[in-house]
Amino acid sequence: MKVLIYRINSKKRIPRQNKKLDIEKILFVSVLVTFILLIVVQGALLDPAVRTFLAIDEQYEGTPLAEEEFLYNEGVLYLRTADLKEHRNVKVLVNGDEVARFDEARLQITVRNGDVIEIDGTDAHGTVEVVVESGSENISQNCLNARVKVTSEVKKLVRVKLE
Repeated sequence: MKVLIYRINSKKRIPRQNKKLDIEKILFVSVLVTFILLIVVQGALLDPAVRTFLAIDEQYEGTPLAEEEFLYNEGVLYLRTADLKEHRNVKVLVNGDEVARFDEARLQITVRNGDVIEIDGTDAHGTVEVVVESGSENISQNCLNARVKVTSEVKKLVRVKLE
C-alpha cells in the first residue's frame, strides 16, 4: 500500500521571525521619516517669514551686545622702551594676544581690569627694557612705572588694576 503525502507548504514558518522583520521595517521607516522631517523643518527655519509661524518663543530672544564696552570699564596704558628706540620685533601681548609692536618708541594700549600685559621678545635682537610710562585716571598707581627686561622670551610686565 502506498501512502501519499502531500505537502501544502514547503517552507517552515517561524512566527517570531516574521514579527521581527515587521518591527525592523517599522523602526526603519519611522527613523527615516523623522530624519526627513528634521531636515525639512530646519530648512524652513532659515526663512524669516516661515520662522515666525514655527518658532513661538522667538519674541523672548534678545539682541546681542555690539561690544564688551558696556560690561567692563576700560583704561589706557602708555608704554615705552627705556632707550626710546624702535624695536619692531618686540610685541605687546594682552592676555596672550598680540595687540601692538614697538614700531615707535611709545605705545598706547587699551586695557580692562584684570588684563595681563606681557612683552614678547622672542625675536628681539639683544636686551630690550619696557616701561609703563603712564596711564589713564582709572589705572591703579601700582601698575605705573612697572619695568621688565626681555631678551628672547616672554615676560609679564603688569596685571592691570582699575579703580
